[in-house]
Amino acid sequence: MERKHLLKYLFMASVFFTCLPLIAQKYVPEYLHAHFDRTFYVAGEDMWYSVYFLNPYTRQSEILYVELIDPEGNYLMRQTLKVQGDQAHGDFALPPLLERGYYQFRAYTKWNLNFAPQEIYSEYIAIFPARLSKEKPVAEEPTSDQASDSLGLITLKQPAVKPRENIDITLKEMNGVGSISIIDLKFVRDIDRNRIIERVREVKQKPIIPPKGGEPEIQPETKYTKTFMLRQPGTKDYITSNFIAGFVQQTHQKLMKPSEGGIVTFEFNDFYDSSVVQFFDANPFKASYIPLVSMINDDVPIDPPEPSQKQPTLTPEILRYIRDYQKRFQLNNLFGNRNNMRAEKPVVLPSTIEATSSYKVDNYIGFTKMEDFIKHTVPPVKLKMPKKNSDERPLFKLYVPHKEVIRGIKVVEKPPLLLVNDYFTYDIESVLDLQWDNVLQVDVFNTAEKLPRQFGPIGDFGVIAFQTRDGQTPPAIKETENNLKIEGFYLPRKFEVPDYSKSGSSSSRVPNLRPVLYWNPNITLNNQEDRTITLPAGDQPGKYLVQLEGVDKNGIAFYSEAIIEITINR
Repeated sequence: MERKHLLKYLFMASVFFTCLPLIAQKYVPEYLHAHFDRTFYVAGEDMWYSVYFLNPYTRQSEILYVELIDPEGNYLMRQTLKVQGDQAHGDFALPPLLERGYYQFRAYTKWNLNFAPQEIYSEYIAIFPARLSKEKPVAEEPTSDQASDSLGLITLKQPAVKPRENIDITLKEMNGVGSISIIDLKFVRDIDRNRIIERVREVKQKPIIPPKGGEPEIQPETKYTKTFMLRQPGTKDYITSNFIAGFVQQTHQKLMKPSEGGIVTFEFNDFYDSSVVQFFDANPFKASYIPLVSMINDDVPIDPPEPSQKQPTLTPEILRYIRDYQKRFQLNNLFGNRNNMRAEKPVVLPSTIEATSSYKVDNYIGFTKMEDFIKHTVPPVKLKMPKKNSDERPLFKLYVPHKEVIRGIKVVEKPPLLLVNDYFTYDIESVLDLQWDNVLQVDVFNTAEKLPRQFGPIGDFGVIAFQTRDGQTPPAIKETENNLKIEGFYLPRKFEVPDYSKSGSSSSRVPNLRPVLYWNPNITLNNQEDRTITLPAGDQPGKYLVQLEGVDKNGIAFYSEAIIEITINR
């Protein structure tokens, strides 16, 4: 064999064997593990969790699904999470009337559903009702009050502090992600400590099973997509090869694609909570109409949840926890502050778009209806009202210096798009029927250079926006068939820690008797420096367990714990 051919052969062979691990990694499940702020809950509390990818070097998915299932096997809550840094976190606000039982927590990626059996992380969580049980509690083995710390990742500035004195925790340098919780040691069982190490040992013993054959392979999700069916409003025929535009209410993202056989798939920018997506004809030189839109069910086949008939054991510690919960509930109601009981949902602020000109109703006086206000105070807009007993409709005209000119003489003009509290419409009558006392402002968008960037093709001929004082949009505009409410990623809430450093703070008068002093589900560690966490101690004396767990960039799980005491006799 010639030398050049031998070198070429050796090079190709080296590339092949180098890529073999990557090829094998593609067909490995994305193993998951969840860390909770505690091991049992009372109905009405918040369940905080953090989910890790135990093999981050083979992770392909950017979207994670979590579910909470009741003891009968019914779905109670579902959340879609955006993966960030090989980890995702969220929380469940447990309904206050849940019955006692084991509730199943499941987490998975769609890639994991290719395997047989499906690789779904599952954990059974004990939940108790807030009312006291009459049954006699069953004692369990006492919990060890000594910290088991094999890695030495946690350093406490001082092992004992007074109530509301600062707790200083230093985490050793490490390259990875993790979560940390501080919970009253009375309510922790030894079997529930160091769970992540046991989970990794379990995963390593699992055989790697290739994806199921004979079925379409579900690709790992890296983008949030949805598929829609579009039809003509009159004939109900499927819309084919017609450019359709979509507009996302929350992010103002513009979508445009041709539909094939009435089906179109859009890729969304990340948005949280939910958003209204509105669809219109995107061809600006064709008569505008609103297509009939329906979302196609794109759920993948997933094994149904399993019912759990087993009842969690009522121990003296849990009975004490329920009594303490009732006392804390009464105290927080007494002090008018429930920050120590339940976190508030984050507020999702919509993105803003800049109007060319704005006209506030309160800056003008003497107007009692929309027609007069438009006529006398909004120069760019012309409103043509039909004569009495005429079949004509009212017509808004808005001049936009459009680039295209017919035969060099006449500027192309089409009716502008109307916007009421972020809802698009062509229904002029509904806009004119807005209660005048409730109209706050009229905005005009007619800058040719900005319109395509702000609204896309559907705004080529300008947009007139109307804002109401109460933010309410009439049903005739809001509840149309081209408006679809779509759930986005879940926006996790924040575990609130009282701030006693501010003088006059309302937190200072509320007793902090929470059994969980601290929960941070998204700890990022790097190998360049230590990380320090400072928080105030609670008001309840006793020993508290500090738990740190997570996964480094190589998929090696770590766990560390420490004991800190809150005492009034230090």
